[in-house]
Amino acid sequence: MTERPRLEDLVRSWVSKAEHDLLNIENNLAAKETPLDTVGFHAKQCGEKYLKALLVFHRVNFPKIASGVVLVNEIGRLMLRV
Repeated sequence: MTERPRLEDLVRSWVSKAEHDLLNIENNLAAKETPLDTVGFHAKQCGEKYLKALLVFHRVNFPKIASGVVLVNEIGRLMLRV
């Protein structure tokens, strides 16, 4: 039987993924020709992954595929409980 990942490991995983998107942003912005659509895409992905890390930390469930709007709404609900 496979052991479930620890909460801390799940949070770190989401943060690590967000930081990879951030690195992509930094690399693209430093490039001679900056693909702004790619920078925008990774910025959105980065923000969503940080939001998911926060939700996981607080043990809030969210859909596997969730838009930024859904995640922000979940954060709003979380703040009302805290």
